[in-house]
Amino acid sequence: MQNRYKQALRELIWLLALVAFTILLTALFFGKAFLNGELDIHLYDTYFVLPTWLMVIPLFLLLSFGTYFIREKRKSFGRHLNNWLLTLVGITLIVVLTYLTQSVSPFVVNGFTIYPPLSALSTADTISNSNISAFTQSPAVKFVIGFLMFIQSTVLILFSYFIFRWGTNRSAKN
Repeated sequence: MQNRYKQALRELIWLLALVAFTILLTALFFGKAFLNGELDIHLYDTYFVLPTWLMVIPLFLLLSFGTYFIREKRKSFGRHLNNWLLTLVGITLIVVLTYLTQSVSPFVVNGFTIYPPLSALSTADTISNSNISAFTQSPAVKFVIGFLMFIQSTVLILFSYFIFRWGTNRSAKN
């Protein structure tokens, strides 16, 4: 029983270390903007203003998933508490990446505001639908969506491998 408490305490220390490393890494990448509560990212001709938690939580989940996956791969996915933590982190990471992809995806279609707004333009200055769709297909938005989809696909493949290995280990023990 005491061994379980030691293992749980060890995993709690690992998670706290990952939280500290994530905050440190985010602060190093974004500097003082990280402390303001909003991150300003300029990609190509697109300017993103994101709340801090929208960068910190996925980065923490990605680092946690990678760390636990490597640790458990070395132990052949034989420890139950770590496997459950890896499962929880993996599912949460997939959900968060889906949310991020969905929050960026409206920019590809017509779900944004053009500045100046179309109502402020005179009839001679109106923008046609072809110009709007060309504007929404910016390279930055395509890059962000493609990058998020790549990470999500990679996590799903690794997660499937992990579940398969955990299941084969459990069936071999029974």
